[in-house]
Amino acid sequence: MKLPVDHIAYLSLGSNVSPRKETLLKAIHLIQKEYGTDKEILISPFYESPPWGFEADTNFINLCLGVYTSKSPHEILEINQTIEKTLGRKPKRIATYESRPIDIDILFLGDIIISQEELTIPHPHLAQRKFVLEPLNDIASGLLHVSLHKTIGELLSECTDTSQLTKIGEIIG
Repeated sequence: MKLPVDHIAYLSLGSNVSPRKETLLKAIHLIQKEYGTDKEILISPFYESPPWGFEADTNFINLCLGVYTSKSPHEILEINQTIEKTLGRKPKRIATYESRPIDIDILFLGDIIISQEELTIPHPHLAQRKFVLEPLNDIASGLLHVSLHKTIGELLSECTDTSQLTKIGEIIG
């Protein structure tokens, strides 16, 4: 699949294993390096949020990125999985959600729609997750969901997730 050089991959990053913020900062650096871009990336503020879909002692820190790249969807998936392993993510031990040092999900890649066992774009659950929509809204409120035909701002206003998020900082520079 050949894509234009200037398409944007929107990603969601999260961590609930210490050191959460440092791990996310390392992930941002590795993503920028591995995606092969020298263009500025869009980085949302950090948000603290409760675990979604499971119980844990530590809340997550989440953020979203917009990264220019010419990589294919499967190349991006492979890069993300390599970064996750590099930063300490282990294979899942159970079938449900669990604590993790890093999680990197592809939310959107231009107007591409993929529905495969190993990769689904747009991310199938993003419209139900406030911890994704809130930071994504900060960097791309007008982005149109290619399947739902609603902007991120509209999806956030309609989201029924009642999780309490706390904005805990921004990356400066």
